[in-house]
Amino acid sequence: MAGDQNSSSQPWVYSQLENNQFELHGKALLFMVLGALAFLVFVILFMLFFVCRNSRATAMGEDAARDLIYKQLPVVFYGDLKKEMSAVECCICLGVFEEQDRVKVLPQCGHCFHSHCVDKWLSTRASCPLCRAALRVDSLV
Repeated sequence: MAGDQNSSSQPWVYSQLENNQFELHGKALLFMVLGALAFLVFVILFMLFFVCRNSRATAMGEDAARDLIYKQLPVVFYGDLKKEMSAVECCICLGVFEEQDRVKVLPQCGHCFHSHCVDKWLSTRASCPLCRAALRVDSLV
């Protein structure tokens, strides 16, 4: 016990703790690998956040263009176009056009629809419901 007292009373020296053959074993290696994986996951999630944010901004721009498309289409009475149009029914609701019906004619393809029917369609898509011709904002100006 006297030897234990002598060894505990002596101050430790840093050179005694130095290990020139540093090796990773067990838990230390596991924690380093888990830390690296956590950092990698954080970087990937951070990058995905910015990619999704940019795609949302692009999608919002497309929504604004789509709103602009169906709001810019002129509304006319079917009676005024009856002689020029071969269509007698709206292919969206399958209702027959009447003289007093408000209709919209799509500029790309010339197809005619009830105003409220085609507005619902164009609020979610920028194409003709019949032939799928793409509608562009610049084609309306």
